[in-house]
Amino acid sequence: MSGGPLLDHAGRVVGINTLVRPELRGIGNYAISSNVAMKAIEDIVARASSPELPSSIKLVLYNDRFNTRARVSTQLQAAGLSAADAEEAMLAAHQTGRGVIREFESVEEAEEMRAKLAAADLLVEVMRV
Repeated sequence: MSGGPLLDHAGRVVGINTLVRPELRGIGNYAISSNVAMKAIEDIVARASSPELPSSIKLVLYNDRFNTRARVSTQLQAAGLSAADAEEAMLAAHQTGRGVIREFESVEEAEEMRAKLAAADLLVEVMRV
């Protein structure tokens, strides 16, 4: 159980509980202060309302247990990757769950390749970082 407010004796919120272990009866609980939480919220809102474009647009391949290595490699190469780049993306997807296929200058280019690979039943996503 976690995520609720941490209150002082007067009922004022002084933090957010991040880990509550009921079996310890209040010993070993963790919380972040309300000042830290407010700063994080302000940073998130500022970034969300910023008109800046993403600094990087990436097409990401997700690991799945249905496609064979040979099939994924063939599809990535058919989409324009070299054998080495296809291998690198597949290895990263295997090790971490996802691997960057390529970085793009425009969302349109990334979406075009994503559509081709998705049509070939590969799990891919455009990420704006």
